Amino acid sequence: MRSRLARPRIFVTQPVAKSAIARLRKVATVKVNPESSRIIPKKALVAAARKSDILFSLLHDRIDRDVIAANPALRAIASQSITPDNIDVAEATRRKIPVTVVPAIVAEATADINFGLMLMVARRMVEGDRMVHKGRFPGSQSNHLVGVAVYGKTIGLVGGGGRIGTAVARRARGFGMRVLYWTPRRKPEM
Repeated sequence: MRSRLARPRIFVTQPVAKSAIARLRKVATVKVNPESSRIIPKKALVAAARKSDILFSLLHDRIDRDVIAANPALRAIASQSITPDNIDVAEATRRKIPVTVVPAIVAEATADINFGLMLMVARRMVEGDRMVHKGRFPGSQSNHLVGVAVYGKTIGLVGGGGRIGTAVARRARGFGMRVLYWTPRRKPEM
């Protein structure tokens, strides 16, 4: 049995920022699954859990009863998601294993990116930028890259009743957009 005073062994289910790994390595022995193009298979996740004190999982990793039961000495599950939807929290709680999630700080930044990308596509900004960098400019009166307005349009947000969807809806209202959304739980006002 491992001593609770030994450096904790952390298993990271997919590569994350090198700076984050470096910080973890200052306090623990860290093993990172090198595969970034697909979710770690359950068999590999169970094997890793057996050899770890802490599981550091990403959004789509399923940490179910089998994974948690693979190591009776598991000390924590750290999830890189806002909600622990893919973690059997009841089983972790029953085994007195803390489960952490990231704070909901990414909603506003994600909504900014979402709205920025929508504006870029609608107004053909990437194409215009590429033309200018190639030394071509069709002139200020040209309709060559006119694009379309987002002002006054309708935006549909699928699964849009959460923090990110609500933040996108606020931005859309600033552009006079009609907001439609679908979510399992109806919002009183969106």
